[in-house]
Amino acid sequence: MSSLPEESSSGSKTIPTWDGTPEKYALFKVQFKALVTMNKANKIFNETEMNGLLKETAYERLAAGDQTKLTDGEKKAMKLYEDNAKMAAIFTLGQKTSAGAMVIAQTVTDEYVHGKVIEAFATLDAEHQPKDVTSEVELEQALEKIPFGKANDYHTRFVEVMASYQFKMSEKDKLKIMVKKCTSPTYAVEIRKQMVDPNGTFAKACSEIAEIQRLVHVTEPKKSNPKKEKEVSLLGKEQETKKGGGKKDCSHCGAKGHKRADCTKLKAALKKQGDCPECGKS
Repeated sequence: MSSLPEESSSGSKTIPTWDGTPEKYALFKVQFKALVTMNKANKIFNETEMNGLLKETAYERLAAGDQTKLTDGEKKAMKLYEDNAKMAAIFTLGQKTSAGAMVIAQTVTDEYVHGKVIEAFATLDAEHQPKDVTSEVELEQALEKIPFGKANDYHTRFVEVMASYQFKMSEKDKLKIMVKKCTSPTYAVEIRKQMVDPNGTFAKACSEIAEIQRLVHVTEPKKSNPKKEKEVSLLGKEQETKKGGGKKDCSHCGAKGHKRADCTKLKAALKKQGDCPECGKS
């Protein structure tokens, strides 16, 4: 029987783990299937192939016989048995909860002592990746609840929610949900471009808007602060008043530092005309 993959610091063969939460199931499933592919064991997810899975006694009989006399069919059957046993062990080791481990345990029988990985995932899919009509409605509602802020964050969250359901939504339907969340005419234009483009996609729309947001962030001037500007203005006037001795500009000569009543030029002009320099009357 082939050996289990060793864990490495690079993570290239690290056993995928799952904590039993619905939101992390999709990631676990994707990573597990990637590991299956790395081990060239993809046939364990083929229902037709797995219907012919060797029983324990049949495998032991072939394994005990002369390996040089095995037919190609028998060799393939043994490999399928070994691949399923190996991946069933990895599935079990990757569970962080007893509930997760029990899923594969429930597929174990006297004839199939390792259980069947394909059946374990079928059980989990039904629970965590539903595909009935009600779930389709729930998916749309969940997607519509995602707030639209930064385009890259929106795309990430959208994909995460989609992964929780076994539905394939068209790119146009994704864009329709997205356009409802946008209040910016600029963003709406970018989304519409993707909607009318036969090759347009939700991912492209998010990418284009993310680029616009990046550019705006770089070139956008700092927003004014009215309160701060008022404080600066008042401070400037206060300093100006202090420089002028607390007096306003003269309304007669325009000089700073005195009022009209104290203007020497005005008094001189009135005196010259014979008027009283104090009241201005003759």
